[in-house]
Amino acid sequence: MSTEVQCYPMGYKYMSVIIEIYRQCHDHLKETDKKRDQLVGFFLVVVGLVFNNIDSFSEAYQRTISFGVAIAGLFVLLTVIHYRKWHILYVRCIQFLNIYLQVNDFNITIKEYNKKYKIKWTSWINPFASTEVSIFYLITVIAFMPFQLYIDTAHIAFIKLHTQYNFLPVMLNLLVFLVVMNFIAFFFIRKANNKDMLSIWLLYGLRD
Repeated sequence: MSTEVQCYPMGYKYMSVIIEIYRQCHDHLKETDKKRDQLVGFFLVVVGLVFNNIDSFSEAYQRTISFGVAIAGLFVLLTVIHYRKWHILYVRCIQFLNIYLQVNDFNITIKEYNKKYKIKWTSWINPFASTEVSIFYLITVIAFMPFQLYIDTAHIAFIKLHTQYNFLPVMLNLLVFLVVMNFIAFFFIRKANNKDMLSIWLLYGLRD
C-alpha cells in the first residue's frame, strides 16, 4: 500500500508541522526497514557458514554451535517482530496524515481512518498479503534451521513417527515453530494495529 503523502492547497493550520511529521515518519520507516534487512542478511550469512562447516566439528561442538545459533536466531526473530511493529505504526501515521490533510480535523480524521484502513487479522499471517509478512516467514524458516540442527545433533525427538520419510518430523517441527512465532508476532502486531492514534508520539502535535 502506498505511503506517499498527497498534495493539497496551502492554508491548513500546522501545515509545516504536518509535513515535518510526515518526513519523520517516512525517514523512520526507511531506517527501520533498512535495519531489519541488514539483520536478516547478517543472520543468513551466519547460518550459511554454520551449515557449510558443521561437519568439521565434533558432535559435542555441533550441539553447542547449533544451540548458540538457534538462540541467536530467536533473538533475531524477536527483533524482526519489533521492527515490524514499528513499520506498522509509521505506515499508520502516514496514512493518518493523508486523511488529516483533507479534513483538517483530528477527530474526524480518526473516524475516517478507522473506516478506510480497518485491517483484517488474516492479513497479518497471510504471506501474500504484504512484503512484511513474507519477510517474516522467510526469517522464521531461516531461524528454524539451527533449531532443527540442534534437535538432530542432540538426538531429540519431540514426535516419534514410524515412517521411512525423514522430512515429515522436520515439517512438523517447522509447523510448530511457525505457529509459536506467529502467535508471538500476532500479539505485538495487534497491539500496534489497535493502538489509539492519540497515543502515538509522532502525532501529539496535531491535537487541539
